[in-house]
Amino acid sequence: MKKLLLVITTFLVLFLAAILVGPSIIDWNNYKADLTKEVERLSGRKLTINGDIKISVLPAPAVVAHNVSLSNSVGASIKNMFTLKSLEVRIALGPLLSGQVKVQTVRLIDPVIELQRFADGQTNLDFFFIKDQSKEKESEVQIGDSQLVEATENMQLGDRMSRFSLDNFSI
Repeated sequence: MKKLLLVITTFLVLFLAAILVGPSIIDWNNYKADLTKEVERLSGRKLTINGDIKISVLPAPAVVAHNVSLSNSVGASIKNMFTLKSLEVRIALGPLLSGQVKVQTVRLIDPVIELQRFADGQTNLDFFFIKDQSKEKESEVQIGDSQLVEATENMQLGDRMSRFSLDNFSI
């Protein structure tokens, strides 16, 4: 019985050590290309990270990226919509374990943000993913002679957004 308890305790200690130390051992800079590609796919803008990316677990999960810029929309007079010396995002661990993203802090260090309104009324704040998610599409399901309308994508987006909160945003 004592051996079983010792094995379980050892396994738990090693597991916790791996979770706490693991993120600091991984070189997150190897994943810059994947991250920038995904941001470009979602937003239609090119994300550039010229500095290091660091991820930590304690005291709260955090992501820090240095020398970050996001390209501007087509037709804008400035190349980048924003450039940052550093971006820090801290997330609350408790809600994250229950499937909610509660961002405790977003800090923009030395930002240069260029906002622009075009002649047609659009702004450089309009992103592809915002436009795609704001379109309301209904899908119908046929059951026997009755047609049922499923929840719209906007309602599904609202459900996802209710699981996200931001406590502190500082520049």
